[in-house]
Amino acid sequence: MRTLTTIKPGETFIVNAQVETEDGSLVIGAADKFKCQIRDSFDELIADVQITEVAPGQYLFKVEDTAQWPVKILLTDIFYRDEEGARASETLKIKVIKEVTKDV
Repeated sequence: MRTLTTIKPGETFIVNAQVETEDGSLVIGAADKFKCQIRDSFDELIADVQITEVAPGQYLFKVEDTAQWPVKILLTDIFYRDEEGARASETLKIKVIKEVTKDV
């Protein structure tokens, strides 16, 4: 399982991604067909991820409020459903590390 990113509680979780089909075609206009959640290893929901298409085939995955995220490894994937069926991406790790500087 690959690590997608490292974040500290309170930072904005933001990932840009180009989404393609298996044949390399861009997936355009499909933000409403994606679902993405972040969970811990006990399957507890940490956050629902906002998904916005920022350019054709380019999507922004974002969680603004991470202040209460636990310091540990979290998991995520992207679920996609269309008229052909449902598919899920590989599961990815999000490494949450503690902040050093406090009360800024």
